[in-house]
Amino acid sequence: MSAPERGLTLQEWVARKSGASNRQVKRWLDQKRIFINGRRVWMARHVLAAGDVVEYPAVREPGRKPGPLAIPILFEDDWYLVADKPAGWVTNQHPDSVETRLKKTGQAVQAVHRLDRDTSGCLLFAKSTEAFERMIPLFQEREVEKVYRAIVLGKVPQSLRQMNKALDQQEALTHLRVVRSTDEASYVECRLETGRTHQIRRHLQLYGFGLAGDKQYPRRGGEAEPAWARQCTRHMLHACRLSFRHPFTQAVLSTESPLPEEMTGLAVALGLLPRRRNRARPDGGR
Repeated sequence: MSAPERGLTLQEWVARKSGASNRQVKRWLDQKRIFINGRRVWMARHVLAAGDVVEYPAVREPGRKPGPLAIPILFEDDWYLVADKPAGWVTNQHPDSVETRLKKTGQAVQAVHRLDRDTSGCLLFAKSTEAFERMIPLFQEREVEKVYRAIVLGKVPQSLRQMNKALDQQEALTHLRVVRSTDEASYVECRLETGRTHQIRRHLQLYGFGLAGDKQYPRRGGEAEPAWARQCTRHMLHACRLSFRHPFTQAVLSTESPLPEEMTGLAVALGLLPRRRNRARPDGGR
């Protein structure tokens, strides 16, 4: 450790190196997302030694987080716009919805479908009444592919490929692929065949698994929610891909949204994704 850094706690050192606030670093420590020499460390006052290799999450680059009027756009042409909806925002019919924010930037758009408030990712808007009306049959005929990624409580078996229990006395089908699982949690991909209200969240609950962070549809059976799940500020569901044949150009349009930082960080901490962190030595690598 260099002389100017001597005496710094782990929390102070990571804050200085990463540019994150002390509060953010404390949150990383509480979530067990900081490693020293490959081992998780959660003590803020831990004293570093020269030669230690510290790994910590990357801080979101300035401009990546939506500002007061900025919504990330994944795709746009003369007829449609696919927004990268942040968690915590409603789709439409609200003064602070994604649709309203887009309209304030001069976009004359109408949401073609909805995502729940805490679900992030691909959200399709039409730029005209004709464009909106041409998309409706595609959704009705199940010609729009909607793919989600989720962090789920419990170990989902690889053999579970479909969840098809009826919802509200209507047919409901969710295709499921387990990307990786541990005894504690699973990282899964869900593809909707039908579009029932809260379909993925309700199906996971019906099959004995809860979506991490979901307060409305918790895991059944009376099993206590783990501490890491109680700390989730949103439910861990992300609309990662939206695909359909463009009604005007007939080209196949496939738009993807990267997994948000909070979901990536949690998946890494749970061993569901490989660690990809900034690596640094307290002595500057000397």
